[in-house]
Amino acid sequence: RIPFIDDFEKFKELSELGWELAQHHLMKRNYKNLIAKFKQKGEIGTNEVEKVKAVVDEGGNLRVWINKEQYFENIPENVWDFYIGGYKVLDKWLKSRKGRQLNYEDIQTFEKIVNILDFTIGQMGKIDEIIMNEI
Repeated sequence: RIPFIDDFEKFKELSELGWELAQHHLMKRNYKNLIAKFKQKGEIGTNEVEKVKAVVDEGGNLRVWINKEQYFENIPENVWDFYIGGYKVLDKWLKSRKGRQLNYEDIQTFEKIVNILDFTIGQMGKIDEIIMNEI
């Protein structure tokens, strides 16, 4: 949805926010500090997506398990709960890979998507603030 804004300065602000959002969604940004990290219990893991299960650990952090030994940690709950088109983005991405082994690129892509969704949520708040001040 593209809002119509009468104030040219606010239009420029929205344009810049939208440009940054598009660059993130196209994965044209490098993420030096990824939020999520891939972990495993024990020494050897298969990286196979068997069953996707999100659990809050003892420290209050969200872990998304892909099998009994391996998981992604430090996923913000609002990012895990982010919907597009009626689907939780991260849940859908992992479940579409059920029965497959995640390779290094897959793991990196998932970790980047977490950052992209976190950025998206922040940008949406900034865009909403500008639009609400216009009304």
